[in-house]
Amino acid sequence: MLLGVRPWQVGGVLLVTGLGFLPLAHLLLASTAFTALGVGLVVIGVTALLLDQTTVRSPTEFSMLMLETGVENLGALVEELGIDSSAFYLPSSVTGDEPMALLPIQTKPHYPGITRFAGRRLIVRYGPDRDEVGVLLKTPGSRVLHFLDSNPEPTPTDLEQGLKAILVGALDIAGGVTVNSDGQQLWVIVDHPRLQHRNLALYRAIGSPLASIIASVVAEAFDAAVVIREDIKRDGAAIVKLEVQNGTH
Repeated sequence: MLLGVRPWQVGGVLLVTGLGFLPLAHLLLASTAFTALGVGLVVIGVTALLLDQTTVRSPTEFSMLMLETGVENLGALVEELGIDSSAFYLPSSVTGDEPMALLPIQTKPHYPGITRFAGRRLIVRYGPDRDEVGVLLKTPGSRVLHFLDSNPEPTPTDLEQGLKAILVGALDIAGGVTVNSDGQQLWVIVDHPRLQHRNLALYRAIGSPLASIIASVVAEAFDAAVVIREDIKRDGAAIVKLEVQNGTH
């Protein structure tokens, strides 16, 4: 939205201006041209007010269309490789790029510390053993930190503010965010999420798009690997439980 201005704000100004201008143009100025201008302002104002009712869902629906296309491609890759492990969300300091998700080919309960990946590749080796190979993916959360002026601090308050700025403000895909923590584990509750929660194999590996965004922000804030332990929807809210991995660096 240009400069953060919503359609209802523009519509309200045009409607009030048009209603005030109509009697002046018609009765005092007796001008057909100015009367038509007043009518036009009223019509555009009403249209903008009605348009505001659709701006919440239309961008989300378009985003979901784009996301679903990418998800199908990623899902095909994951199924072809037979991957059933959970992703490790890595900060930019490890990937050398943006926050990304590492999907181990073989299930690994804990992330073996890696200082930095050498080069940007799809298939990467993350340990000395032969089976320590995985797929390094960009996810829906890889680009969201561009919406923030700086990375949030690894505290519930700062993470909550950062996630609100992204999910409620910039993307407009949620009604509110609450973050709770007991140290290495965090619970993020997203009120009134506007993204569908689907039971897909890929989502079970890297999480839903909403969980992916949250995990990427948390990984960057802690500068450590993060695993999504729970990703559910309950009573109209999305609940994401995450675990920060010790010894990432």
